[in-house]
Amino acid sequence: MLDSREALNTKPPENTNRGPESGHLIDFSGIEGPSARQSNALTRDNETQITSASMTEFLAAQKAQMDSFLQHFGEQAETHRSALACMIDQFVGIASSLGSNVAHWLGHPAAHQGAQLYEELNRIYKRAIDAEGQCYRLKTDHQTLEKQLAEAVKERDGLRKLVDIANWTCAAKLSDDVIRGQWKKLDYNIRVMVRALTKCQIKRPKDDVTKARFESIVTLWSELLGSDDYKELLITAYLWAIVVEEIFYN
Repeated sequence: MLDSREALNTKPPENTNRGPESGHLIDFSGIEGPSARQSNALTRDNETQITSASMTEFLAAQKAQMDSFLQHFGEQAETHRSALACMIDQFVGIASSLGSNVAHWLGHPAAHQGAQLYEELNRIYKRAIDAEGQCYRLKTDHQTLEKQLAEAVKERDGLRKLVDIANWTCAAKLSDDVIRGQWKKLDYNIRVMVRALTKCQIKRPKDDVTKARFESIVTLWSELLGSDDYKELLITAYLWAIVVEEIFYN
């Protein structure tokens, strides 16, 4: 699996060579003729030019990944909205219960039982404090996800502009620095998403595809996923495994 530094140094492949004896993703060994010699020369000089068709294909793959990324964040935001609504309803119910209990005890003939009333009020007050704290945390997480979603939308719009430029000129060429910049942005988005995911409750995956992907990363993934020291690293590796599959194999 490629880590983020290898991904940043990788050019968009046209003919991928995954052989152990090759140090590059592009294999020019089987191409014959003057055009092949010229392509090899350009590669040695680090001045590889990307055709409009390959650039469009690469940007389309990036767009597909970004759409998936946005969909995932949308689902996370919707989950937080639902949880926030439940916590607000719970808080309202606690407040209503508090009012009902106070009214009940004030009108009860045994109102002199102040100790029991105090204990009941104290218990309800603690529940209200806990619910308010959870509500605040959910609001904070929701705001964080909204900010990340806005950044992801901005990134997607930037990719769309690149695609439009490539289609309009029919000869768009991007330098290696621009491609590395896109990989850096992807790496940043993955790290931000991992930090948000580690704050959520972690559930063990049940489907075979997810288990197999974790197994390909490390055999003891089930234990590491529950460890605060390793789960961020494990989730990061899992997301990069998805990136590699989607971009280089699919």
